[in-house]
Amino acid sequence: MGRKYDVMGNIEAYITKEQADLIIESSRSERDRLLFHLLSRTGRRITEVLMLKAGDIKWETDSIEWNILKKRKATTAILPQNKDTIAMLKEYVNDKEIKPDTFIFKSYGVSGHLTSSRVRYLLKSYGKQLGMERIGGDAIHIHMFRHGFAVRFVRNMTRADQIFQLQKILQHSDIQETMWYLNHFGQSEMREMMEVMWEY
Repeated sequence: MGRKYDVMGNIEAYITKEQADLIIESSRSERDRLLFHLLSRTGRRITEVLMLKAGDIKWETDSIEWNILKKRKATTAILPQNKDTIAMLKEYVNDKEIKPDTFIFKSYGVSGHLTSSRVRYLLKSYGKQLGMERIGGDAIHIHMFRHGFAVRFVRNMTRADQIFQLQKILQHSDIQETMWYLNHFGQSEMREMMEVMWEY
């Protein structure tokens, strides 16, 4: 069993878009490319990605109905996705002839889908290959994709109230958990803000 990742831990332990793209491009199979793309571009937890079925994808609205599992409570959330992600999913589903009630990352194990332990192994393997065994001082971990998504979102916010959009995307029950990502603004960001805030 892998170590439990603490969201309130190391603020520097996240996978950047550039690092994610390297992992995606280095993937040895179409399945792995799609898997790491989804982890990077959706901000979903690994269990949510692995439980995704073809029927959960809303092709007409470029959105996905995710199964959200947290603290033993199961809910669903329909969230918009970018067009590249939907296009990649459509190509994969059509190529593999995946039926609506079938997992995207199906396997012949008990769960019927790829396991998180297998994904952890894959990520460590690609990380070693790319010299990314440690990120921000911590060993590379699946949850770093989710952190990277959140950090990128926060850095691209243009309004303070967009933090609530991030809360909805990440499906955090407590806004304080989402606001933790605001800690990523360092001296350079604050200096830039001080320079421009009186220009208007």
